Amino acid sequence: MPNKLPKFFDNHKICIICEGNEEYEYLNRLKNLKVWNEQYDISLVNAGGNGNIPARYQDRYQNGADELVLVRQEILIHIRMRLNQVQMRLESFGQLGEDLFMSRCLLNKMQ
Repeated sequence: MPNKLPKFFDNHKICIICEGNEEYEYLNRLKNLKVWNEQYDISLVNAGGNGNIPARYQDRYQNGADELVLVRQEILIHIRMRLNQVQMRLESFGQLGEDLFMSRCLLNKMQ
């Protein structure tokens, strides 16, 4: 008798929030090329700008559907002050600041 139970996939769910179109297209191309192992279910979110990152991060983090939420954004000298503002805003949510720091470390190793 064939097994009629549905298949359950236990892939690790990872969300990567991209600052804008450039980061989104780059990571989407990597996803389409199947660079990551199949055990990871990567979902990409285009924040549409630096100012939208905290809201997208808070939404995905509190939703609880993802095991890991990462942020991918450009870090240029002239926007470092804005990045610090974003980080301070994320840290105001509590544990999120430590998660953001870990996300930065992981993504810096990917570059």
